[in-house]
Formats: sequence, structure tokens, C-alpha cells
Amino acid sequence: MLSQVPAQRVISTTAEAPLPGYAAPDFTLTTTTGETIQLAETRGQPVVVNFWATWCGPCRAEMPDFQRASERLAGQALILGVNQRETAAQVTEFALKLTIDYPLLLDTTGDINQLYRVRAIPTTVFIDENGIIDEVYTGVMTQAVLEQKLAALLAE
Repeated sequence: MLSQVPAQRVISTTAEAPLPGYAAPDFTLTTTTGETIQLAETRGQPVVVNFWATWCGPCRAEMPDFQRASERLAGQALILGVNQRETAAQVTEFALKLTIDYPLLLDTTGDINQLYRVRAIPTTVFIDENGIIDEVYTGVMTQAVLEQKLAALLAE
């Protein structure tokens, strides 16, 4: 019997960490529901990419704020959670407990975390509607900080 392997493809690589003012490296990952999302296909709206893991306390603390923002900004901005090297079952169980329903992407190999040079989680990358990185934020964010950064991103 063949096992199903989630889609995961790195489009571009870079020797430098993604920086504000530069194009966000493209990637394709699969969600916990089996949907495939390619970052380049989200152009036209701001995107927030949050790198996280179920075992990360600060990640758990900020995820309800990302959920509220995702609900409030539906159609205006997209929130994506990129999980670090965990299974779909682990991530799905976690999301159900926290009532998280924004797209949670599975970086099962850690390639996208490496592509973005994620050294600590949570790390959040704010990307404008043209696919350009606006800011990279490392560490837990309060709801007020998240809302401020989202408002600035939407105002551009």
C-alpha cells in the first residue's frame, strides 16, 4: 500500500535570511485538510505567515489572536500558520482543542523553516499584497501588536 505524502515544494532558495523590502520566498505546502497552498498564488492581498509548533507555549498563546484576526479580516488579508515538523494528526488535534480554523500548513521536513531562516518560534512574516516582506517578527505577539502590524500592512 502506498502512503500519501503531502505536497511540499521549495520554489526558490536564498543564502540570506528573507528581509523586509525583498520578495518573500515562494513555497507550496499542504494544509491539515489536504488543500495545497502556494504562497505566490496569494498575491493581491496581504499575507501573514506564522511559523509555530504545538509544543511551543508562546505559539499557543498567540494563536487565538491570529484566529480572531483571520475571522475579522476574511477577504482582506490571509493568515497562514506553518507548522514545524509535526504530523497532520498532531496539528489537527491541536487545532480542534484551540478552535483554530485558519489554514495550518505542514512543513514536515523543515524545508520552509530553513528557507525562511527561522531560528526561533514563533516567528511571523508580514507580506504585502505584492509579495514583498514588510516585517519579520520573532517572539510572541500580543493582540495589540498584531492588530497594529495588520493595520499598517492593510494601509499600504
